[in-house]
Amino acid sequence: MRRRNYRRFSATSAIANAGWPLKYEDITTKQNHGRQTRKRFQNPALAIARVVGSKLTMKQTFTIITAFLLTLNLTAQSAVDSNNIYIKALSTHLDYLEEFNQERPDLITIPDIYFIEADRISTDNFPTEVNGQKIKILTREQIVEKVRSDGSFSLLAVRPVQWRNGQMEIHVIEFVVSGNKRNLDYVNQMNGSSFVVKNSPDCNGLELEKIKK
Repeated sequence: MRRRNYRRFSATSAIANAGWPLKYEDITTKQNHGRQTRKRFQNPALAIARVVGSKLTMKQTFTIITAFLLTLNLTAQSAVDSNNIYIKALSTHLDYLEEFNQERPDLITIPDIYFIEADRISTDNFPTEVNGQKIKILTREQIVEKVRSDGSFSLLAVRPVQWRNGQMEIHVIEFVVSGNKRNLDYVNQMNGSSFVVKNSPDCNGLELEKIKK
């Protein structure tokens, strides 16, 4: 019986060199007769589309697509970190709370110190003061200890950048935390802020645009 050799594609270069914005990429193809040739695709996304259309297993296809998406996310994360966007997001939210307090002091009070949930991505380089307001980063262990001593307390969380609806978003969430060591209970106060991360008009950095609720 004649053995068939199906065409196989290697998207290694397309994934490894993926940038933002996407550039032209080469991938190597192996024809039935065994001779290697190089084909040129417009960008890694097209290369992946070609790979998906070939005779790869579902596991191989999933691995390639996941690697591509992780590359984009890491590139975006690097740009966000270099521009201190997380500090800007927290600063803007604290300004909002200050304005809200001036308009409705009966609904909101400004604490002596804001407690921020620790995150290895978003809060790694946070200062001890933002906009003249003291802040303190709390690890999970410190949150548990504070719940034990206070019963419940207000906690802000600055979430790492997420890709949603074709755009980068950062969310600052307000919680009231209670519970115990085994089960912390986070109640969203629905008074947080959400931002879209955009390039500044002069293309020298990133800026935030608040998402209207």
